[in-house]
Amino acid sequence: MAAGLWDTHTHLQDESFAGDLEEVAARARGRGVERMVLVGVDEGDFARIPAVLARLAGSVAALGIHPLRLCGDDARADPAAAAARLAEAAAEAARRLRPAAIGEIGLDAAAGSEEAQARLFRSQLALARELDVPALFHCRRRFGELVGILRRDGLPRRGAIYHAFSGSREMAEELMALGVRLGLGGALTYGNAARLRALVAGLPLAALVVETDCPDLAPEPHRGERNEPAYLAEIFAALCRLRAEGEDAVAEALARTCEAMFEAAHG
Repeated sequence: MAAGLWDTHTHLQDESFAGDLEEVAARARGRGVERMVLVGVDEGDFARIPAVLARLAGSVAALGIHPLRLCGDDARADPAAAAARLAEAAAEAARRLRPAAIGEIGLDAAAGSEEAQARLFRSQLALARELDVPALFHCRRRFGELVGILRRDGLPRRGAIYHAFSGSREMAEELMALGVRLGLGGALTYGNAARLRALVAGLPLAALVVETDCPDLAPEPHRGERNEPAYLAEIFAALCRLRAEGEDAVAEALARTCEAMFEAAHG
């Protein structure tokens, strides 16, 4: 494999990695995963990520408020005020820490007030545009609304990634038309994902990135285990089996996409 892989969505600040982070990183490098994006979802992550990042040479951070963080008691009591407070916390952390992306942000049908979620999402999307960094999207059962916001507000210049994509051809085409890349994770390896694999086989390589979402959503044959960046190798292998291009060409295309999105933005 000519180019090293980027794991574009990890949560290595999770406490499950506290005891063996260096070993996790070494296993990843041993399987060709050279760069990792540590994705924050709340204020606790904003505090933890810098120290973890210092132990992972070459990796970068993404900071954002996940929509499910609007499910707490304070958000239920006053959704608009909670959204405003969380948006300000994200902006303060991002301006202080200068992340390589804003995320994990988005919309989720299981979260609180739809209006407050949309307000929080739009404010963080604007922050990504302000900082000239990409955005990382989470979306569950609110795809139409998310796409509508993207059309009205616009993407950051460096684009965005739709995390954990497992949708239809129509969804993929809508996202690609807007300049959003599709994040492919463990689901690509699952036995019930034939439709996703058939779709991915025909998509432009430039529209794709790979991710683990560790410690969750481990690929086959590691389902049920703690996920980690080394397992990106299984996801990459599954992608290569679907493509007419050789392994080196797939790796180089993925690397070009990530370098354009993250490295220039991070200096």
